[in-house]
Amino acid sequence: MSSRLDSQRLLTEFTLTRRVIIEWMGIGTGMTLIATVVFATVYTLGTGQTEFGFRMDDAESGIIEFVLAFLLIFVVLIIHEAIHAAVVSWYGGDVSFGVGCAQRVLPYLYVTTTQRLDRNQFIVVALAPFVAITVVGVAIMIVLDAAILILPLAVNVGGAVGDLWMVGILLRYPSHVVVEDAVTGIKIHGSDTDGPLPATTAWTFLKQTALGSGVGFGLLLLVGLITPLLLEGLGLQSFTVGVPDSPWSVYAFERTASGFETSIKPIGVITISILLGGLYAFVTTPRFP
Repeated sequence: MSSRLDSQRLLTEFTLTRRVIIEWMGIGTGMTLIATVVFATVYTLGTGQTEFGFRMDDAESGIIEFVLAFLLIFVVLIIHEAIHAAVVSWYGGDVSFGVGCAQRVLPYLYVTTTQRLDRNQFIVVALAPFVAITVVGVAIMIVLDAAILILPLAVNVGGAVGDLWMVGILLRYPSHVVVEDAVTGIKIHGSDTDGPLPATTAWTFLKQTALGSGVGFGLLLLVGLITPLLLEGLGLQSFTVGVPDSPWSVYAFERTASGFETSIKPIGVITISILLGGLYAFVTTPRFP
């Protein structure tokens, strides 16, 4: 088998450029936002709880909850890479771990192997952490009534943007091509007739939705920071964006003796961000019906 793999020529090599990294950051943010809404909805349906979040009874409990959430995110990232390694080993490949910073912009953990895999094997390696952590994590979240897992699970989805991006590339090639991991990219080997298919409209639409959601989220937060200053200058007593006490509630501003009270509703901001992402995808996706 190895002689057949070695005889195939290099068809293409995908590497991380600064532009791709920026896209990944935007899309990953959008995926995290979308996943947060999905997991929060699943949690609500599965447990019957309608309210969840961090307990802020006092500063100490708030700090503990905050630190615990980030520790869980770190643990999930380690498990993510461990699953990659386990599947590579299952296919007979050697495994090495590392930490890097692509283009000095995007820090990441990675698992790599010198073993070449066929397309479907590589896809399984790429998708295994995304699927396994989501399925097992959601089950644990519901059984243990652990709303604190919503954010780590959502971050795992957003962090899988690179894996899903690679899968999207590989699905455009025949199943018999051979894939070589290059840490910050992949090399695809095959015959002269194994050219790629064009990207599908559905894939482009999903990618643009995630990208637009991430950018929209950033813009909404920026508006939330600037708006109180504008309202102060206009002399308004109160101002609300969205429908109060509903998922469409985004911001609430009210003048107090000491200035302005600002309330930002995370679910509302995330929901509007996703809608903006869908609108952006509709406008920018070529040949969208």
